[in-house]
Amino acid sequence: MWKEKGNELFKLGLYGESRQAYMNAMRLLLLQPRAYNPIMTKGSDPIFHNLGKEDRLADFLDATACANNIAQSYIKERDHALSLEWLLEVHRMYEAYLIGKNTEHYKWKSLNFEVEEFVTTRMKAFLRQASVLQELGNSAGVAAAACDAFIVCNRLGNIRNEPIQRLQKECRIEDRLTKRHPDPDDILNIRYLDPKLQTRGVWNKLQVGKGSNGNPPSRKDFASIVWKGTYYIFGGLHGTSKSHDDGWAINLRDLRRGWRRVPHPEIDFRYSRDSRRFAVYGDKAYLFIGQPGVLVLDLKTETWSTIRTTARRGLSWAQVFPGNKYDAYACAIHGTTIYYFGGNDADSRIGRNALVTLDLKTMQWDLLCGKVELNDDPKYPGVREHPVLWIAQEKIWVTLGNANRQAEWLRSGTDNHGAADDHTYQDLWSFDLKAKVWTDERFSGNYPCMRTEVACTFNKTWNRAVIHGGYCASLVFGGSTSSASEGTGFTYFGDTFAWNPETNSWSQVITRGFPTYRAAADLFTDEETGRTYLFGGYTNTSYTPSSRNAPAQRFRLRSGSKIHQIGPLEDLFYMWKCWKMDDLRGSVQEHGPSRGVLWGRMPKARVEGS
Repeated sequence: MWKEKGNELFKLGLYGESRQAYMNAMRLLLLQPRAYNPIMTKGSDPIFHNLGKEDRLADFLDATACANNIAQSYIKERDHALSLEWLLEVHRMYEAYLIGKNTEHYKWKSLNFEVEEFVTTRMKAFLRQASVLQELGNSAGVAAAACDAFIVCNRLGNIRNEPIQRLQKECRIEDRLTKRHPDPDDILNIRYLDPKLQTRGVWNKLQVGKGSNGNPPSRKDFASIVWKGTYYIFGGLHGTSKSHDDGWAINLRDLRRGWRRVPHPEIDFRYSRDSRRFAVYGDKAYLFIGQPGVLVLDLKTETWSTIRTTARRGLSWAQVFPGNKYDAYACAIHGTTIYYFGGNDADSRIGRNALVTLDLKTMQWDLLCGKVELNDDPKYPGVREHPVLWIAQEKIWVTLGNANRQAEWLRSGTDNHGAADDHTYQDLWSFDLKAKVWTDERFSGNYPCMRTEVACTFNKTWNRAVIHGGYCASLVFGGSTSSASEGTGFTYFGDTFAWNPETNSWSQVITRGFPTYRAAADLFTDEETGRTYLFGGYTNTSYTPSSRNAPAQRFRLRSGSKIHQIGPLEDLFYMWKCWKMDDLRGSVQEHGPSRGVLWGRMPKARVEGS
């Protein structure tokens, strides 16, 4: 009754009243004492677990249809934030229903019903997401939502009636998978519509002088740290196999002096193919590679040493770090404890969800929670490598990353969840440092789509977590070049997003120009100045058009009369102040440091071949 009343009110344009009717319908369907409000719900909602357990598919479909209609009512009122909130709630309902069905909880497992409404409701949610994100200029989110809708449709089996075919056509999958993110041809068309979901920023490409020993070669997956205005890098890979056994430093206050060489740790970087992270405490930087001896860099003297660590009593080293191998993790320090999450070890290439700690007072390791072995426990974030991690509000926050199913497939086939394609995450979890529990948080706002090998920093001056770039293996780029009609396979990103701890939501940072599409770069903040920088990484050199049919292509981003050659990525960028949209009062006010190229002043960005 309430659902039908909501439909009538919606047709009359009485959107507020229709929402009340839909929420009352959901209240009755879910046997709740008050109207259902997803914004007040954290984690996977047990109400929808019960629908799955009790096999109440009809009630589930009615509830998700009501949520979809509520989102549509906000779309009609052009409330982008709340429309996205409700559309994302539809997907959380589906995930909770899957948990209730008591199937495996791995995120790459899908629940398939050859029931038309089960598929069309979710397809509509994805397509409405794409529509809202299109207005906001989030082209990566548009492509990901359209691709998800298309994949859901393909799970219907032989059902191909007119409504299904119409929705499938709305995906416009071929068109959307030929766009880059951001696309230089479209970036000037982005309109600033919502201060909660969009932020203006400026990327500035910095000019670096040549040091006495030259400049470091391009690299990815390197270890790095910034301390008192000096930025250090160590090791990493050039391409897919060549490793760097070196160390470099640069004074961020005086880039004209260029880079200088510094001592590097005595490890074989050929066997360090994935990124490791430093953690800094006082004037010491700690680098962990999975062995009991933790490498320590004295930042005052720039000398290296090794400090012996042990597992706490009752916990063996092999339990936590099988094969003395640990990489592709994320870490952060809080007080005198370093927290390590995710990554992979010698036993599993897919990833882990163990949260491991090193107490710098006792030099002892502990397995705080989660598991080292492959698991699908819904109380913890999904197993992954290359997670994004930061600490704010006395909590550890984890998002994005990938389950490296392809690496496991190459090693052991499909026996241990290996597959030809990785699973890339789009989620947000918090770990309360006092209560010692994980919470599945809402992934809300104008958000980054699923991706991994993302550059991230928490800028304390701005009070934002900032991410840039990354890649997605499951979002296939099908853009054609002038020499061939094939794409690159993976999608690489050049977009930037900021997460606000006060609202727990994302906004996209809109810039007129941007660093090259890249993954495995380093985004870092000089805490003394509050400035955020980007260095290194890699991209597929065929990701941009070329005028020649050459196996190795180069990417050029033209800005006025200056051409920036992008092949190896050893460039350095600085992200200048970001404003809230309502501070601009409708005008374009872009100012920046005098040194370097101000990317925000590009009249139009164009991608050209070499």
